[in-house]
Amino acid sequence: MRKKIVGILVLTLLFASVFPAIGTVNTNEEKINNSLLLVDNDYELTDIIKPVTGPASGSITPLVRVTNLGNESETSVPVNVTIEKITTGGTVLEYSQTVFVDFDAYEVKDISFPVWTPADWQIVENEVIQYLVCACVLSPTDPNPTNDCKCVSIDIYYPYFHDVGVESIDSPPICVKCNSTESVEVTVKNYGQYPERLFFVHVEISDGTSIFYDEYGAVTAWLQPDGTITLVFPSIYFDTEGVYYVTACTQLSIDENPSNDCLTKTIYVDCTPPVTTVSLDPAAPNGKNGWYVTCPTVTLIATDAVSGVANTFYRIDGASWMTYTAPFKICDCEHTLEYYSVDNCGNEEAVKSIYLKIDTEPPVITFRKSSVPPPPLFCYKYTAVVYDNCSGVEGVEFYFDDILQETITGSGPIFEWIKCGLGNHTIYAIAYDNAGNSGTSNSLARNKGFLIQNRAIFLQLLNLFFQRFSDRFTFIFQGTR
Repeated sequence: MRKKIVGILVLTLLFASVFPAIGTVNTNEEKINNSLLLVDNDYELTDIIKPVTGPASGSITPLVRVTNLGNESETSVPVNVTIEKITTGGTVLEYSQTVFVDFDAYEVKDISFPVWTPADWQIVENEVIQYLVCACVLSPTDPNPTNDCKCVSIDIYYPYFHDVGVESIDSPPICVKCNSTESVEVTVKNYGQYPERLFFVHVEISDGTSIFYDEYGAVTAWLQPDGTITLVFPSIYFDTEGVYYVTACTQLSIDENPSNDCLTKTIYVDCTPPVTTVSLDPAAPNGKNGWYVTCPTVTLIATDAVSGVANTFYRIDGASWMTYTAPFKICDCEHTLEYYSVDNCGNEEAVKSIYLKIDTEPPVITFRKSSVPPPPLFCYKYTAVVYDNCSGVEGVEFYFDDILQETITGSGPIFEWIKCGLGNHTIYAIAYDNAGNSGTSNSLARNKGFLIQNRAIFLQLLNLFFQRFSDRFTFIFQGTR
């Protein structure tokens, strides 16, 4: 028995020495994970922005983007860029530069490098050459080297050896006022790989049918690759409204790329503002007295014969001006709509306006009846109280058993009608506003039976009797109708 217990103890101690407690293993793993999360300096070479695949001319400035993923700042972090030409026999190093950069925690920086002038510039013409561009962050404190470097393969070709062209026509401007004198200026660029000089630039201006301006200028000084020069030509006077075309062309005898030699610019001599008209749907008021009883849709139509319409503006009742983009509706009472347009040359139309009257709601009517003291006998007063917030009240019609009895015109708001008689009847009123909208009141019934009506007759007769002979009798009579 003692031997068995000793054996169990030995096995237990051996297991504990080989396999630590499970809780201890988890605690150590947590410490390791936490230490990885708290990185002081971890730099990522995020992107190589330049150079990129495509045409190149002359010198190129390499540009890379680096991100500090760490939580601490650092100064003088070395960043290196290398550019190697890829050949059939391997790669040839053409460029290697290192710059030192300061970083704040979590900062993203675009870093420029010294200019690179490819070795094949002005040697290889219009032929694609492959390069391997690599960039690395060389921080000695970076614990995570897996994201420090990035490499890209690019294809670059160098344009024609001899290539000049028109970069821009700077003057006249696109829009010209009538009866004005404008300068003529053209910028020429050397797109090739060699300096150029002693070539002509030709400018002509036409209206599409006739040429009325024809001038030459000369480039006599050396124009370096990727350089520009602006030539000034004799001025021109515009006295007639219309569309004109300015065409400028370089004339270099050894130019290898004629596709960029000429440039044409359209200009507008515009002296007349646009014209804006308004279209309404319905086209005319569909109510009475010039009132709309539905909300009209407003469409603004602007035209300009030369430069075209830039914008149309409108406002309602003197509010802020708004840019017109689509048809809109106007509702609720009386409004003044103002509008105007501006063309692409800045000519502004005088403000126009229209006055609209819109009433889409019927008048509001309340209806009641009250007794009328005799004489005469058996009479009631019917009162209609009518309001209309837009076009105003025109009048009221009173109906007795659906038969029109009386029409009272006026602005109200109180309209009264007295009706005498006996029997079962239905009385109501219809109110009209000045736009033609109508509103019908509730119905009031006269439905007293024969006995009740006779009792009422008796009471009224008795009342008249005592009024007439009150000096001879002393009675107090009370009753209800």
